[in-house]
Amino acid sequence: MTKPTFSGDELQQLWAAANAVWQYVGDDYLQMVPSGVVKRDEVLEVVCDAGRLEEELGRRGLKHLADRLPHGREIYDLLKPGFRYARYGR
Repeated sequence: MTKPTFSGDELQQLWAAANAVWQYVGDDYLQMVPSGVVKRDEVLEVVCDAGRLEEELGRRGLKHLADRLPHGREIYDLLKPGFRYARYGR
């Protein structure tokens, strides 16, 4: 299976959807973390958990992008540039 490729515009759309997911669930998630701060990799895991990113892409009419998302570590590598900070917190 070949690794999916995304255009610059598609990457911007993916990153915007991923950030929207974090904006939606991030505050609730951070309230459960004693320090109130998490690393970027944990943010990416939360964003990708339980099909949240795919749902957001579907709401935006971008199901075709959701269908092409890689799995495992590759999705984190794809989304990481869309999250500029090493740590996120309240």
